Amino acid sequence: MAKKRLGRRSRRRRSRTSSQTPQSANTGNRCRRKGHREELRIRNKFQDVGFARAATSRSASNETDARKIDLVRVGRLAPQVKQWKNYVPMNTIHEIVLKDNEIPLLFSREDNAREGLVCMRESDFFEMLATFSVSDSTWVRRVVEDPHA
Repeated sequence: MAKKRLGRRSRRRRSRTSSQTPQSANTGNRCRRKGHREELRIRNKFQDVGFARAATSRSASNETDARKIDLVRVGRLAPQVKQWKNYVPMNTIHEIVLKDNEIPLLFSREDNAREGLVCMRESDFFEMLATFSVSDSTWVRRVVEDPHA
């Protein structure tokens, strides 16, 4: 019995790259939605503490979004919000393009974490701490002093 000879097209199989698989086709969209939800969660927290006009830069300003700042109308703060499977490397804070007197903040939350981390420059931290200690010494006592001492 003679073997049936297959045509050139039927013998050649097209290899699929990882970007063409059905599962990974939704990964980009899922990660983007996850990031948007985290931005909205942080925006709501800013609104809860008194920044009533806080908004995401996606909806408010393309220029600010291009500078890697995710929230606007939050004073001198320049927050970037990230939610990854693992925490974001701290040097990601250097991606934020700053203007005069802005304070870069990096909000990072792991996927299944209840609470995230905030990263900022040391000089900005001590400037904020000095401001609080002058204006509201009870806040400093409540936050800084050891309650068990």
